[in-house]
This record gives sequence, structure tokens and C-alpha cells, in this order.
Amino acid sequence: ETFTKQRWIGRAILDIFNNEFGANTPEYHRKAIELGLISVNGKTVPTSYQVKDGDEIIHKSHTHEPPVLYMDGLSMVISDASDVVALNKPASMPVHPSGAYRANSLTSVLAKETDLKDLKPVHRIDRLTSGLVLMAKNKEVANAVANVMSRKPNSGKVKKSYLARVHGKFPTTKEEVSAVELQIPTPNQQGTLDKEGLEYVKRTKVREPGVYVDSSLDVNEDKKTAYVSMIVSYPLRCASKRKGEWECGIDKGKPSMSRFRALSHDEKTNTSLVLAEPLTGRTHQLRLHLSAAGFPIVNDPNYGKDGNISRDRVEAEMKRQKTARNNHNDNDEEKEKSPVGDDEICLCKSICRFCNNGGPSAAFNENQLRWIGMDLHAFRYQLETADGRKYDFQTPLPSFARTLELKCLNVLSNIT
Repeated sequence: ETFTKQRWIGRAILDIFNNEFGANTPEYHRKAIELGLISVNGKTVPTSYQVKDGDEIIHKSHTHEPPVLYMDGLSMVISDASDVVALNKPASMPVHPSGAYRANSLTSVLAKETDLKDLKPVHRIDRLTSGLVLMAKNKEVANAVANVMSRKPNSGKVKKSYLARVHGKFPTTKEEVSAVELQIPTPNQQGTLDKEGLEYVKRTKVREPGVYVDSSLDVNEDKKTAYVSMIVSYPLRCASKRKGEWECGIDKGKPSMSRFRALSHDEKTNTSLVLAEPLTGRTHQLRLHLSAAGFPIVNDPNYGKDGNISRDRVEAEMKRQKTARNNHNDNDEEKEKSPVGDDEICLCKSICRFCNNGGPSAAFNENQLRWIGMDLHAFRYQLETADGRKYDFQTPLPSFARTLELKCLNVLSNIT
């Protein structure tokens, strides 16, 4: 259930669903509109109906949820001692209900399996990303922390540290960093930032598009081992709302900048473990900047290399852990909650791809079926709000980073 967004006004209802909602096929959307399962202001409308400002759009459906790596609610809680709850989200689970995911979401699992009710998410991480998620216990704290996490002016300060495993040997010297060339199509390099983007650059001091050596953290405590960081700066813009994909592009792009540092390299798989820090807060920022620099994240289905070299590890983890329970909204418990009547349930099932076309392969897309997660993990958040609240949360190392050498752990322990 939703109300008309500004960009929808004047567009056909079928066009909106086909281009902005990727969970179902165009044919499904057409049938759902014709049957009144997708309605406007409580009425059945033709597929050509042009949406108006203030229209209420309701989509009634019979759903089957894709599987996710399961972790019980209490095991996900890292800290519950303050007014902010820190959680360790498993890869493949979205933070809150969206698209094809309802019961298999972080907020839903917590509400059902713990006493942590009515938590307020203050930010999101990608569904395929594992790691740290913060939620607040009251609205005042939620607003303050959300403003810091999104880097709003005068809201405070934040440092976010991620771990990523990437393809290739990541640069470790100033010379190697200087030799990196961004792999961005020529058309995407054309154009200019809009007024909002130019103001953002001025306020945040985001650098011009390119690759830079960062020497602010280049020597460790013993003054012997050099740690060179690489900064990637390039605007990002939405490439496909339906697919949820973004791209590097200057025209209509949002200024974005990230910092990376190599931690280790595995010669056998030719992959590197990297410490990653988003210096701005854009969708898919770390994934896109690493890919543009020639070091895509392992198992990234959108911006990755060409396959899942860790598929055996993922399958082994799936066997070791439970997958989420079978969450269909046609069970008795859901029927009691659902506003959909028995006749409408029959209509919903009549066009359900899962029920009529052979199960998961027909109902879910490739990412939902095959990609359990990728090797990107939100490891640590350090933040201070404008009113003086300080927080510092950290997760255990993810499975893909547990072979870190001691010197790498020292680097991580000294992130400030």
C-alpha cells in the first residue's frame, strides 16, 4: 500500500509497476491490474490509467519468500545496553520488509523471536551485505543517529569501516595506487553535476573524479610497516530502478568518495582482503568504486567479475546453518492478519508464479535464488551526535576474513 510518488504523476499504472517494481513480471502486473488485485483508491482501473497526485495504490498478493541465511534473533544482538541496539545481520537478509521479503527480514525476525519490539532502523545496508546494523529504541535517538549516519550538515560525525574480499592483488604502494585507472565508459564521464551536487562537493570537500593516494594513515605504530590507502572519487547515479542497480556517471550523478586499504592477499585464489571506508553515503558506493578501480567484490552479482568463486563456501554455510522457515502468507496465522478475503486469495493464487509454474525457479529471480551473499561486511561504526552522544560498535570477523594475520588485526583494532 502506498500513495503516489511525485515521479509517478501522469504515468500509466502498468508502466509504473513494470519499470519500478522488479519482484514480478510485466505479465503478472497486467493480470493483477485487470483482476483488481492492484487497485487505485479501492477501485479496479484499466492498465492505461494515469496516476494522479494523492492516489492510493494497493497491491494484494499471495507471496512466497526467497530463502535467506538464517540466524536466530538473539544471536544477532551485539549490544542492547544503550538507547541504540547493535545487530550483526546475516548476508541475504534485508533490513526491513521490502519487495519479495516480509517475514524473512531483520526487523520481522527480531519482532518475532526477541523482546526487542518497535525498534526504529536508523540506516540500511544492502541485502547481500552482512554485518553491523543499528536501530534505536526511541524516536528522538533514531532521528539523531539517522542524521549522523546519513551525514546531514551539523548532525555530528561518523566513521564506517567495512571489510571486503576483492578479485586481484590490491595496491599496497603509492606507485601501485597511482597506476590505477578507473574503468568507466566514456559516455558516463560526460556532463556536469547539478546545483545540489556542486553544493554537496563544496560542503563535504569531495575530490574531483579520480584515484588518489591517501597518506594520512600510511605508517603503523612501529614506524616500519607502510599502509597505503587509495581514495576513489566518482559520482554515482541510478541505472535501473527495477533492477536496483546504480552506475558511475557524472551527469545527474551524486558526488561519492571512498577510501580503501589492502590488508592481505591470497595467491591461491588471487583475492585480496580490503578495509573499506565510505566517505559519503551513496547506494552501492563501495561496490561500484571497487569495481570501477578493477577490484570487484567476490560474489557481487551486480558489479562483480564473472562468477562465484566461493560457491562451495556458501553452500557449505547453507548446510551448516538453517535457512529461514517457509514463510508463505497463506497459512492460518497470516490469514487472520490479512485484509485479503477468501475470494481474493483464490485470485491471488490463480496468478501466483510459484503455485502455477513450478516453484522457486519461476517465482524468484537469479539473485534471489543463487546469490546467498557477497564478501562485503559492515565491521565497525564510530559516531558522535551533535548533542554529544558517542557510540562505537564492532562485529566479530566475517567468515571470509577469519584468516587475517595478526598484523592485520592490529590495523583493525587501531581504527580511529
